[in-house]
Amino acid sequence: MSKDRKVFSHKPIPAVVLFWGDLILFICSNFIIWWLQIGTFDGRRGSSYLVALMVGILVFTFLAFSENIYSDRVFRRRLTSIYAIIKVTILTFGVLLFFAFLFKVTATYSRLWAVGWASLLLLSVIVFRLIFAKWLNHLRAHGELAMNAVVVGDPSLALGLCDRLCSEAKNELNIIGFLGLAGDFTDERNRSKMYLGNLERLDQLILEQDIKAVFMAFPEHQTARANEISRYISQRAVGLFYMPENLMPFASEMRFEKFGDRPFVQIAEAPLENWKGRAKRGLDLCLSPIALVILSPVFLLTAVAIKIESRGPILFVQDRYGLKGELIPVFKFRSMYHAAQDRDANTQTVQNDDRVTQVGKFIRRTSIDELPQLFNVLNGSMSLVGPRPHATKTKANGKLFPIVVEQYASRHRVKPGVTGWAQVNGWRGETDTEEKILKRVEFDLYYINNWSIYLDLFILVKTLYVVLFEKENSY
Repeated sequence: MSKDRKVFSHKPIPAVVLFWGDLILFICSNFIIWWLQIGTFDGRRGSSYLVALMVGILVFTFLAFSENIYSDRVFRRRLTSIYAIIKVTILTFGVLLFFAFLFKVTATYSRLWAVGWASLLLLSVIVFRLIFAKWLNHLRAHGELAMNAVVVGDPSLALGLCDRLCSEAKNELNIIGFLGLAGDFTDERNRSKMYLGNLERLDQLILEQDIKAVFMAFPEHQTARANEISRYISQRAVGLFYMPENLMPFASEMRFEKFGDRPFVQIAEAPLENWKGRAKRGLDLCLSPIALVILSPVFLLTAVAIKIESRGPILFVQDRYGLKGELIPVFKFRSMYHAAQDRDANTQTVQNDDRVTQVGKFIRRTSIDELPQLFNVLNGSMSLVGPRPHATKTKANGKLFPIVVEQYASRHRVKPGVTGWAQVNGWRGETDTEEKILKRVEFDLYYINNWSIYLDLFILVKTLYVVLFEKENSY
């Protein structure tokens, strides 16, 4: 395998196909039984059945994501996937029955229709998953699901592992090559087409080649080095795998994954991959346009106020760290005098900062200055919820953030957010002490490791409360 091998950048998304397939079957099975049992659609009578359908879709979606039925580990295993969808379907109709009793509307609906809908849906989703499993096998056989990966480690072991993975797992992995540490490779090895350079190139490769997985290959006597490199790699937005011969150096919980016929230990997992990332993006695309429409009068009034008070552009655009550490332009309403703007954030804003305009003080205190980041959400560089993006030169106690916090780079494993878990728990505003950035990163990492759609919704609701009633550190 050489560096010239094709890098897959556009792959089918099985989880998305599975989710939309389930929804279509959910709706179609409802209308098929309606047509067979009740006949042509009656607007007056049919409205009750449409309400049942809409509530059913919401309940089904909620339970499906709660049970993680669209995660790789579920939908890639046929029997597990079938069991999961049967469980969710039965629970959905159980909840609908509970609602019908609660609101005393059971007499409104045909029992035969309800039983027929549930039965047809169960049958159709099971058949769909059997067909889906065959489609997955077809994609695997043609390498369409192969993820881009690199190997890191000892020269001879890394090259050998590359060769084995290329031959044994060619339908699952697209091995780009291997990385090493400075001084590890001889001139002959450096001429190998598989050699990609030193470990410091990993971040560049993650961005350019869309690397999804890193495999480590070290001999047993290099335990310390393996530990050190695993800590470094696990802060990146990639999955990290290690050969199972050396389990003892790693005390954290591990999972086995097979690539070809070879088992690997998964030390770290890329957060918000596949179905999770799609679900989060879907939430962003649903809520951000609604927020923009509702807040459009606020945008207009703020823009006029800024323009009247001081010269300069309405928006302030600043480069900040985004997903995988890539620099992204972040939009804000300008809150400082134009000549006093600090694009690299060499000096943080403090209370009674004379660089801030009168309008700026108000919009910073009410967080209105952050609202243009909804456009960042729409273009995909940010999310509604996530770790807040920081400027390139932001410091705590005179030290750059990555120097203060060893795990700082772990924040870049997900997209930054307009609001975040740290902000709604009191860690927003100026980070003038090392403790403040340490606590902020601690809360950010908790969010990354415990993400769910419901946590995002909770943070969004709590953000409204914080903005309206908690003004501490907002200046």
